[in-house]
Amino acid sequence: MEEQFLNILKGRIRGEERAAFFKSLQDDPEVRKGYAEFERLWVINQMGFKLHNLGEKRRAFDSFWRKRSLAGAIRKKFSYYQAAAAVMAVVLVSGAIFFALGNRSIETLVLVAPKGNVSNIELGDGSSVWLNSESRIEMKRYRSSKVVVNLTGEAYFDVIHDSTREFIVKVGDYAIHDLGTQFNVAYDEQAGYVEVALFDGLVEFKEGIKRLYPGLQPGRMFCFDMNNQSFKEKSADKGLITAWKDGKFIFMNEKMENIVRELENWYDVRFVFENESIKEDEFFGVIKRRTSLEHILSVLKLSAEIDYSMQQQEDGSLLVVLK
Repeated sequence: MEEQFLNILKGRIRGEERAAFFKSLQDDPEVRKGYAEFERLWVINQMGFKLHNLGEKRRAFDSFWRKRSLAGAIRKKFSYYQAAAAVMAVVLVSGAIFFALGNRSIETLVLVAPKGNVSNIELGDGSSVWLNSESRIEMKRYRSSKVVVNLTGEAYFDVIHDSTREFIVKVGDYAIHDLGTQFNVAYDEQAGYVEVALFDGLVEFKEGIKRLYPGLQPGRMFCFDMNNQSFKEKSADKGLITAWKDGKFIFMNEKMENIVRELENWYDVRFVFENESIKEDEFFGVIKRRTSLEHILSVLKLSAEIDYSMQQQEDGSLLVVLK
Protein backbone atom coordinates (compact mmCIF):
# COMPACT_ATOMS: atom_id res chain seq x y z
CA MET A 1 0.00 0.00 0.00
CA GLU A 2 2.83 2.41 0.86
CA GLU A 3 4.42 1.79 -2.54
CA GLN A 4 1.11 2.65 -4.19
CA PHE A 5 0.89 5.89 -2.17
CA LEU A 6 4.38 6.86 -3.31
CA ASN A 7 3.60 6.09 -6.95
CA ILE A 8 0.46 8.24 -6.75
CA LEU A 9 2.39 11.20 -5.32
CA LYS A 10 5.16 10.84 -7.91
CA GLY A 11 2.63 10.70 -10.76
CA ARG A 12 3.60 7.18 -11.81
CA ILE A 13 0.00 5.99 -11.61
CA ARG A 14 -2.28 7.64 -14.14
CA GLY A 15 -5.59 7.31 -15.93
CA GLU A 16 -8.16 4.79 -14.76
CA GLU A 17 -5.91 3.29 -12.08
CA ARG A 18 -5.39 6.75 -10.52
CA ALA A 19 -9.13 7.46 -10.64
CA ALA A 20 -9.85 4.10 -8.97
CA PHE A 21 -7.35 4.89 -6.21
CA PHE A 22 -9.01 8.19 -5.27
CA LYS A 23 -12.40 6.49 -5.33
CA SER A 24 -11.05 3.95 -2.83
CA LEU A 25 -10.11 6.83 -0.51
CA GLN A 26 -13.74 7.94 -0.46
CA ASP A 27 -14.91 4.41 0.31
CA ASP A 28 -12.33 3.39 2.95
CA PRO A 29 -11.62 5.76 5.90
CA GLU A 30 -8.56 3.76 6.99
CA VAL A 31 -6.93 3.97 3.57
CA ARG A 32 -7.80 7.67 3.42
CA LYS A 33 -6.16 8.26 6.82
CA GLY A 34 -3.06 6.30 5.84
CA TYR A 35 -2.68 8.20 2.58
CA ALA A 36 -3.09 11.56 4.35
CA GLU A 37 -0.26 10.70 6.76
CA PHE A 38 1.97 9.45 3.97
CA GLU A 39 1.23 12.56 1.87
CA ARG A 40 2.16 14.82 4.82
CA LEU A 41 5.54 13.10 5.25
CA TRP A 42 6.15 13.21 1.52
CA VAL A 43 5.62 16.99 1.44
CA ILE A 44 8.02 17.43 4.37
CA ASN A 45 10.58 15.33 2.48
CA GLN A 46 10.31 17.58 -0.57
CA MET A 47 11.46 20.58 1.45
CA GLY A 48 15.08 19.54 1.10
CA PHE A 49 15.03 18.61 -2.56
CA LYS A 50 17.88 20.97 -3.51
CA LEU A 51 20.46 19.21 -1.37
CA HIS A 52 20.04 15.65 -2.57
CA ASN A 53 20.16 13.70 -5.75
CA LEU A 54 17.24 11.41 -6.52
CA GLY A 55 18.85 8.30 -4.98
CA GLU A 56 19.67 10.08 -1.73
CA LYS A 57 16.20 11.54 -1.50
CA ARG A 58 14.53 8.16 -2.01
CA ARG A 59 16.72 6.52 0.62
CA ALA A 60 16.03 9.35 3.05
CA PHE A 61 12.29 9.15 2.53
CA ASP A 62 12.24 5.33 2.80
CA SER A 63 14.13 5.58 6.08
CA PHE A 64 11.84 8.34 7.32
CA TRP A 65 8.73 6.32 6.54
CA ARG A 66 10.05 3.13 8.16
CA LYS A 67 10.83 5.05 11.33
CA ARG A 68 7.81 7.33 11.25
CA SER A 69 6.70 6.18 14.70
CA LEU A 70 9.80 7.92 16.09
CA ALA A 71 8.91 11.11 14.28
CA GLY A 72 5.26 11.27 15.22
CA ALA A 73 5.72 14.59 16.98
CA ILE A 74 7.02 16.30 13.85
CA ARG A 75 4.25 18.27 12.19
CA LYS A 76 3.91 20.57 9.22
CA LYS A 77 3.34 23.48 11.59
CA PHE A 78 6.66 25.15 12.27
CA SER A 79 7.65 28.34 13.95
CA TYR A 80 10.98 29.54 12.69
CA TYR A 81 12.76 28.32 15.79
CA GLN A 82 10.66 25.17 15.99
CA ALA A 83 11.56 24.50 12.36
CA ALA A 84 15.27 24.49 13.15
CA ALA A 85 14.70 22.06 16.03
CA ALA A 86 12.47 19.88 13.90
CA VAL A 87 15.15 19.79 11.22
CA MET A 88 17.58 18.26 13.66
CA ALA A 89 14.99 15.70 14.73
CA VAL A 90 14.22 14.76 11.12
CA VAL A 91 17.92 14.50 10.26
CA LEU A 92 18.40 12.06 13.12
CA VAL A 93 15.52 9.97 11.86
CA SER A 94 15.92 10.07 8.12
CA GLY A 95 19.31 11.36 7.07
CA ALA A 96 18.39 14.89 5.86
CA ILE A 97 15.12 16.26 4.66
CA PHE A 98 15.43 19.93 5.46
CA PHE A 99 18.28 22.34 4.92
CA ALA A 100 19.66 24.90 7.38
CA LEU A 101 21.81 27.93 6.67
CA GLY A 102 25.43 28.28 7.70
CA ASN A 103 24.69 31.87 8.74
CA ARG A 104 22.86 31.63 12.05
CA SER A 105 21.47 35.15 11.72
CA ILE A 106 19.32 33.96 8.81
CA GLU A 107 16.85 31.09 9.09
CA THR A 108 15.48 29.49 5.93
CA LEU A 109 12.52 27.26 5.23
CA VAL A 110 11.58 25.79 1.86
CA LEU A 111 8.07 24.47 1.29
CA VAL A 112 6.79 22.86 -1.89
CA ALA A 113 3.36 21.62 -2.92
CA PRO A 114 3.68 18.76 -5.42
CA LYS A 115 1.17 18.50 -8.24
CA GLY A 116 -2.25 17.53 -6.87
CA ASN A 117 -1.46 18.74 -3.34
CA VAL A 118 -1.91 21.83 -1.16
CA SER A 119 0.57 22.59 1.64
CA ASN A 120 0.18 24.75 4.75
CA ILE A 121 2.63 26.17 7.29
CA GLU A 122 1.91 28.12 10.46
CA LEU A 123 4.58 30.47 11.76
CA GLY A 124 5.46 31.13 15.38
CA ASP A 125 3.61 34.45 15.51
CA GLY A 126 0.35 32.88 14.31
CA SER A 127 0.77 33.92 10.66
CA SER A 128 0.07 31.20 8.13
CA VAL A 129 0.83 30.43 4.49
CA TRP A 130 -1.05 28.12 2.15
CA LEU A 131 0.67 26.89 -1.01
CA ASN A 132 -1.24 25.79 -4.10
CA SER A 133 -0.45 22.77 -6.29
CA GLU A 134 2.93 22.85 -8.08
CA SER A 135 4.07 25.93 -6.14
CA ARG A 136 7.14 26.66 -4.05
CA ILE A 137 8.29 29.18 -1.46
CA GLU A 138 11.68 29.86 0.06
CA MET A 139 11.19 31.80 3.27
CA LYS A 140 14.06 33.62 4.98
CA ARG A 141 13.95 35.32 8.35
CA TYR A 142 16.63 37.89 9.09
CA ARG A 143 16.70 37.74 12.89
CA SER A 144 13.43 39.38 14.00
CA SER A 145 13.48 42.39 11.66
CA LYS A 146 12.43 40.99 8.27
CA VAL A 147 10.85 38.00 6.57
CA VAL A 148 11.34 37.55 2.81
CA VAL A 149 9.33 34.95 0.91
CA ASN A 150 10.35 34.03 -2.65
CA LEU A 151 7.26 32.63 -4.37
CA THR A 152 6.84 30.60 -7.52
CA GLY A 153 3.22 29.69 -8.24
CA GLU A 154 0.33 30.64 -5.96
CA ALA A 155 0.02 31.20 -2.22
CA TYR A 156 -2.41 32.60 0.33
CA PHE A 157 -0.98 34.66 3.20
CA ASP A 158 -2.61 35.47 6.54
CA VAL A 159 -0.03 37.69 8.23
CA ILE A 160 -0.19 38.96 11.82
CA HIS A 161 0.81 42.62 11.96
CA ASP A 162 4.13 43.39 13.63
CA SER A 163 5.33 47.00 13.38
CA THR A 164 8.92 45.93 14.13
CA ARG A 165 9.14 43.43 11.27
CA GLU A 166 8.91 43.63 7.48
CA PHE A 167 7.07 40.85 5.65
CA ILE A 168 7.88 40.81 1.91
CA VAL A 169 6.71 38.42 -0.82
CA LYS A 170 9.01 38.47 -3.83
CA VAL A 171 7.84 37.41 -7.30
CA GLY A 172 10.68 37.74 -9.77
CA ASP A 173 11.80 41.39 -9.90
CA TYR A 174 8.74 42.58 -7.97
CA ALA A 175 7.71 42.53 -4.33
CA ILE A 176 4.52 42.72 -2.28
CA HIS A 177 5.16 44.49 1.04
CA ASP A 178 2.67 43.32 3.65
CA LEU A 179 1.36 45.54 6.44
CA GLY A 180 -0.70 42.99 8.38
CA THR A 181 -3.07 41.44 5.90
CA GLN A 182 -4.82 38.55 4.26
CA PHE A 183 -3.98 38.31 0.59
CA ASN A 184 -3.51 35.88 -2.29
CA VAL A 185 -0.65 36.04 -4.79
CA ALA A 186 -0.42 34.15 -8.08
CA TYR A 187 2.81 34.47 -10.08
CA ASP A 188 3.46 32.87 -13.46
CA GLU A 189 6.82 33.91 -14.91
CA GLN A 190 6.24 32.07 -18.19
CA ALA A 191 2.84 33.66 -18.79
CA GLY A 192 4.21 37.00 -17.59
CA TYR A 193 1.72 38.04 -14.92
CA VAL A 194 1.31 38.68 -11.19
CA GLU A 195 -2.13 38.68 -9.54
CA VAL A 196 -2.60 40.12 -6.06
CA ALA A 197 -5.98 39.89 -4.29
CA LEU A 198 -6.37 41.76 -0.99
CA PHE A 199 -8.97 40.65 1.57
CA ASP A 200 -7.93 42.58 4.68
CA GLY A 201 -5.32 45.18 5.64
CA LEU A 202 -2.84 46.81 3.27
CA VAL A 203 -0.14 45.81 0.77
CA GLU A 204 2.32 47.74 -1.36
CA PHE A 205 3.50 46.53 -4.77
CA LYS A 206 7.06 47.60 -5.62
CA GLU A 207 9.95 47.13 -8.00
CA GLY A 208 13.01 47.82 -5.89
CA ILE A 209 12.17 50.97 -3.91
CA LYS A 210 9.71 52.24 -6.54
CA ARG A 211 6.04 51.81 -5.66
CA LEU A 212 4.23 50.62 -8.79
CA TYR A 213 0.64 50.52 -7.61
CA PRO A 214 -1.35 52.90 -5.36
CA GLY A 215 -3.17 51.60 -2.30
CA LEU A 216 -5.20 48.50 -3.11
CA GLN A 217 -8.43 48.35 -1.10
CA PRO A 218 -9.63 45.15 0.65
CA GLY A 219 -12.01 43.25 -1.59
CA ARG A 220 -10.10 44.34 -4.70
CA MET A 221 -7.41 42.67 -6.82
CA PHE A 222 -5.10 43.58 -9.66
CA CYS A 223 -3.43 41.68 -12.46
CA PHE A 224 -0.05 43.04 -13.50
CA ASP A 225 1.12 42.25 -17.04
CA MET A 226 4.89 42.11 -16.77
CA ASN A 227 5.38 42.31 -20.52
CA ASN A 228 3.65 45.64 -21.14
CA GLN A 229 3.83 46.91 -17.53
CA SER A 230 0.06 47.41 -17.28
CA PHE A 231 -2.45 46.86 -14.47
CA LYS A 232 -6.07 45.77 -14.46
CA GLU A 233 -8.08 46.07 -11.26
CA LYS A 234 -11.38 44.38 -10.35
CA SER A 235 -13.34 43.14 -7.35
CA ALA A 236 -11.95 40.14 -5.46
CA ASP A 237 -14.27 37.32 -4.40
CA LYS A 238 -12.40 35.60 -1.56
CA GLY A 239 -14.41 32.38 -1.73
CA LEU A 240 -13.74 32.06 -5.43
CA ILE A 241 -10.07 33.05 -5.42
CA THR A 242 -9.09 30.86 -2.45
CA ALA A 243 -11.28 27.88 -3.34
CA TRP A 244 -8.10 25.89 -4.02
CA LYS A 245 -7.13 26.32 -0.35
CA ASP A 246 -10.47 24.86 0.73
CA GLY A 247 -10.20 21.82 -1.55
CA LYS A 248 -12.58 22.99 -4.27
CA PHE A 249 -12.70 23.87 -7.93
CA ILE A 250 -15.12 26.78 -8.36
CA PHE A 251 -15.86 27.82 -11.91
CA MET A 252 -18.05 30.90 -12.38
CA ASN A 253 -18.85 31.03 -16.07
CA GLU A 254 -15.20 30.16 -16.67
CA LYS A 255 -13.92 29.54 -20.19
CA MET A 256 -13.00 25.93 -20.95
CA GLU A 257 -9.48 27.00 -21.91
CA ASN A 258 -8.90 28.27 -18.35
CA ILE A 259 -10.59 25.27 -16.76
CA VAL A 260 -8.36 22.72 -18.48
CA ARG A 261 -5.26 24.71 -17.48
CA GLU A 262 -6.26 24.36 -13.84
CA LEU A 263 -7.05 20.66 -14.28
CA GLU A 264 -3.66 20.07 -15.92
CA ASN A 265 -1.91 21.63 -12.92
CA TRP A 266 -3.82 19.47 -10.46
CA TYR A 267 -4.14 16.08 -12.18
CA ASP A 268 -0.84 16.02 -14.13
CA VAL A 269 -2.50 15.39 -17.49
CA ARG A 270 -2.42 17.19 -20.82
CA PHE A 271 -5.49 18.45 -22.68
CA VAL A 272 -5.85 19.14 -26.39
CA PHE A 273 -8.85 20.65 -28.18
CA GLU A 274 -9.96 18.76 -31.26
CA ASN A 275 -12.47 21.55 -31.78
CA GLU A 276 -10.89 24.96 -31.08
CA SER A 277 -14.28 26.63 -30.57
CA ILE A 278 -14.70 24.65 -27.33
CA LYS A 279 -12.06 26.88 -25.71
CA GLU A 280 -14.61 29.70 -25.51
CA ASP A 281 -17.36 27.56 -23.97
CA GLU A 282 -18.18 28.57 -20.40
CA PHE A 283 -18.93 26.38 -17.39
CA PHE A 284 -20.43 27.07 -13.96
CA GLY A 285 -19.94 24.63 -11.10
CA VAL A 286 -18.32 23.61 -7.78
CA ILE A 287 -16.35 20.34 -7.63
CA LYS A 288 -14.19 18.83 -4.87
CA ARG A 289 -10.51 18.58 -5.78
CA ARG A 290 -10.29 15.01 -4.49
CA THR A 291 -12.79 13.99 -7.15
CA SER A 292 -11.37 11.75 -9.84
CA LEU A 293 -10.51 13.26 -13.21
CA GLU A 294 -12.98 10.94 -14.91
CA HIS A 295 -15.79 12.20 -12.72
CA ILE A 296 -14.98 15.83 -13.53
CA LEU A 297 -14.86 15.03 -17.23
CA SER A 298 -18.23 13.30 -17.02
CA VAL A 299 -19.67 16.39 -15.29
CA LEU A 300 -18.27 18.63 -18.02
CA LYS A 301 -19.66 16.30 -20.65
CA LEU A 302 -23.17 16.53 -19.24
CA SER A 303 -23.14 20.21 -18.29
CA ALA A 304 -21.05 21.77 -21.04
CA GLU A 305 -22.16 19.32 -23.72
CA ILE A 306 -18.67 18.33 -24.78
CA ASP A 307 -17.24 14.90 -25.50
CA TYR A 308 -13.81 13.58 -24.65
CA SER A 309 -11.45 10.63 -24.99
CA MET A 310 -8.55 9.60 -22.75
CA GLN A 311 -5.38 8.28 -24.36
CA GLN A 312 -2.44 6.70 -22.58
CA GLN A 313 0.83 7.88 -24.16
CA GLU A 314 3.99 5.83 -24.67
CA ASP A 315 5.76 7.71 -21.89
CA GLY A 316 2.96 6.78 -19.47
CA SER A 317 1.38 10.24 -19.46
CA LEU A 318 -2.33 10.77 -20.01
CA LEU A 319 -3.76 12.84 -22.87
CA VAL A 320 -7.37 14.08 -22.80
CA VAL A 321 -8.88 15.08 -26.12
CA LEU A 322 -11.90 17.40 -25.95
CA LYS A 323 -14.28 17.19 -28.88
